[in-house]
Amino acid sequence: MIPSHRSSHRSSGCSVRVRFAQALFAAVLLPLAGFVALVDSPVAQAQITVATIHGTVTDSTGAVVSGAKVTVLNTSTGVASQTTTNTSGFYQVTPLIPGGPYSVTIDANGFQTFQSSGINLTAAANWDTDAKLKVGSASQTVAVTATALQVETTNTQLEGIPLEGRDVSGLQKLEPGVVEASDRFGTFSSNGSET
Repeated sequence: MIPSHRSSHRSSGCSVRVRFAQALFAAVLLPLAGFVALVDSPVAQAQITVATIHGTVTDSTGAVVSGAKVTVLNTSTGVASQTTTNTSGFYQVTPLIPGGPYSVTIDANGFQTFQSSGINLTAAANWDTDAKLKVGSASQTVAVTATALQVETTNTQLEGIPLEGRDVSGLQKLEPGVVEASDRFGTFSSNGSET
């Protein structure tokens, strides 16, 4: 009788340890896994709050100018970022804080200094500032004021789209996290909620 009592006591102690390990796993590791999934989700990464200024630097004949020094200055904060053009004459300065106004100054040996000013950036803006350098000394500056409107060639976001059949729910179905239901009624679910 004593051995059976000891074996049942051992099995209940083992069962308590297993339950404790399961509770610890549920309390610590599952929330951590959920946090990692949230950070790695497309929804968390989709919110871009910085901007970019890029462009191509050429001379008056259209040949690219590599190694030109590009300085982007936020004139309201005094913060400057610098880069040089690559072998294709291309430069890109990112991340930039939305706002401004920004100025872009481009210097290259044997050319006049190019300067574009009055650039105001919005969040996720991809502003194109191409420069055509003129032969001359660096003490001469060609100043250009940025236009308020610029055709966005790198952003695929739509501001206005037609509604097919004037169906307002069609707009909801374009949002992230919305999935159409498999029923025949055309219902949908937003972020895992019921249809």
